[in-house]
Amino acid sequence: MNKMVLDYTAIATFLTCRQKFYWKHRRNLVPKVVSTALSFGKAWHETMDAYWMGNGDAEDVFVKAYGGVEVTEGDKRTLERGKAILANYMETYKESIFEVIGSETSWCKEVGDILYCGRMDKGILWGGRKYVMEHKTTSQLGYSFFNQFALNHQVDGYVWLGKDKYGECNGVVVDAVLVAKAKFNCMRDIVTRTEDDLKRFEKELVGIAKNIEWADDNESWPMNKSMCQYYGECAYRDLCLYHGDKKVIEGRYMESRWDARKGKEVIKNV
Repeated sequence: MNKMVLDYTAIATFLTCRQKFYWKHRRNLVPKVVSTALSFGKAWHETMDAYWMGNGDAEDVFVKAYGGVEVTEGDKRTLERGKAILANYMETYKESIFEVIGSETSWCKEVGDILYCGRMDKGILWGGRKYVMEHKTTSQLGYSFFNQFALNHQVDGYVWLGKDKYGECNGVVVDAVLVAKAKFNCMRDIVTRTEDDLKRFEKELVGIAKNIEWADDNESWPMNKSMCQYYGECAYRDLCLYHGDKKVIEGRYMESRWDARKGKEVIKNV
């Protein structure tokens, strides 16, 4: 029997809305137009790899990754603003207090009939302890921002995988930067997990996998309509609204399979 391959993207999508999971992970459809928020976040991750690993000039990498993105008037995620945010980040963290022991590392671990995978931004050695570092961009950043990670499957998975990859993992260092029109802010916090937390994660993972298997077998993908406008409009709202109309698919979406093992899209056709 083939193992079910899952990652945080898959389980978070399934728990948010099963119909969204169907469109993305069973029909392999993604929007042709990518939001500036996603484009900025992707460019930021590439830039952080350059900055902390010394793989080229960080600003040059950011400009190359984000310079071609079309930004609408009034959007705070302009190229010039991004460069200013980067300059502030590099000034804030101009002296490294940790050693990078892994960057953009994909790792998988088995539990039962499941292969759970994750792509970790950084593995670091800080104060003699090993952590996973996760880069985040956000439009609202304060101490309360980090509350969301106390109960969070992504952090659970990173610590769980980090222990397997590095032999130990004492938590996740959330490295957050504010994306705003005028203000600058960079903050970090360490989020930890106990052994009981990780045992619960394994149990939850098995339960989620069983629910996905049941949905596959019964072709049951109900919409969670309360999430259609959550944090803006769901990228698949029109597919649901027009019952998967072929013209909507052809006009607004393309086929692209999410590869959980690599943590990225594998585009098939446009």
